[in-house]
Amino acid sequence: FVSVLKSFAIGCLFAMPMALSNLKDSITTNALHWITQFWQPILALEAGIMEETWMRLFIIVFIYALISSKTTKKYIPILIALLISSVFFGFGHSNYISIHNCFNLTILYGLPMGILLIKRDFESAIGYHFIIDFVGAIGVLVSH
Repeated sequence: FVSVLKSFAIGCLFAMPMALSNLKDSITTNALHWITQFWQPILALEAGIMEETWMRLFIIVFIYALISSKTTKKYIPILIALLISSVFFGFGHSNYISIHNCFNLTILYGLPMGILLIKRDFESAIGYHFIIDFVGAIGVLVSH
């Protein structure tokens, strides 16, 4: 349990620069308009777990399994799976911000979470995702 919390905290620390840079967008886009109660920012944990399970665990593993049998180079399937899951992540969040920012979402959010999964562990990717959403939610709550 301690190692899970440590990994989660490491992911949170890695994400702090992105969380703080995302703060203004969270407040101005009105995507989190439903946050009105003091306890609601903790729901960012649910989004982090659900999205990371889908985008990282399922998509990366699925694409890796499809491609790994087609090549002898081990890094090719990992890179392709990482890029595809990151692009899916970017497009999945395009309803909150303009489609022009999908590339930025892919590079600044999707890739780091995928790299954390591959290089560290699942809990680090969840921590990264959680803190970005949590800081934005706190910003929305305070700005009301």
